[in-house]
Amino acid sequence: MHLSIYAQNKPISNLQINELGKIPIITYHKIGDTDTEYSRSREGFRSDLIYFIENKFHFLSLQEFTSGNIQAPKGSIPILMTFDDSSVSQFEMDKNGKINPNSGIGIIESLKKKYPTFRPKGVFFVTPGAKNPNDLFGQKESKKAKLEYLIANGYDIENHTLWHANLKKYSSKIEEQIVKCEQFVQEYLPNHKMSSLALPFGIYPPEAERHRLMKGNFKGVSYKNSNIFDYSNRLSYVPYHKEYDSLHIRRIHANESGIKRMIVELNKPGIAFVSDGDPSTITIPKTSLGFLQEKGLNKKVLSY
Repeated sequence: MHLSIYAQNKPISNLQINELGKIPIITYHKIGDTDTEYSRSREGFRSDLIYFIENKFHFLSLQEFTSGNIQAPKGSIPILMTFDDSSVSQFEMDKNGKINPNSGIGIIESLKKKYPTFRPKGVFFVTPGAKNPNDLFGQKESKKAKLEYLIANGYDIENHTLWHANLKKYSSKIEEQIVKCEQFVQEYLPNHKMSSLALPFGIYPPEAERHRLMKGNFKGVSYKNSNIFDYSNRLSYVPYHKEYDSLHIRRIHANESGIKRMIVELNKPGIAFVSDGDPSTITIPKTSLGFLQEKGLNKKVLSY
């Protein structure tokens, strides 16, 4: 394990409760042989997950994060894990349906056996019309089985456009790219609806066109995205923070240097969202009360 990349600062268990702190949303691309800007080595990916498990990070589903209904154990830091581009390296299986232990899902499965309390969740932002091996995990004969597996095992499948289109360059095709991505997935999961879009390259269309990311239609087929994820390489605000913006949800690049910077940042006092263990309350420092968005908040606020 490459523990040398991790910050050896104050353990997360010693951080102060702060439910208005920031949450890491991490983004993996290829799971491969080496660490590069857009690839996490298999050993590195496994090490990341072990670090998160052993340091009381709590994996969230998309709905748990976006609703703000975070049910995490006391003292833990919620984390949202995402995967972009639907590469076969993320999820590979043989013709008999056996998962390749060296693919991303295979590594996760091995850790579920090693750590019985590990309950992985995450979001796969897919590009079903991209070239192989990014065309919905590459293996044509296994697409349906893989998608069904992800849904059955608590993962989310969301929109990354049909073929990873730069929506600034192809702003005339925003509706087509969003609708066709969902329709492609519905060939295998007929009732599947998408509510979130991760922008390819993290690039937005011109300001005047950004409302089209949220809702529109293509050839009579409508869509509505409640969440747009960017690629700003920063920690995310929680949804009931006044600075939270569902059109600009921040994510962190989960390469080696990005993970290291994230852990250093989270270990700084007052930065991380640290759960109080009670989903019906929000416990925050008194100095943070002015940042709380109370509209529609159905929770008791406790301050210290």
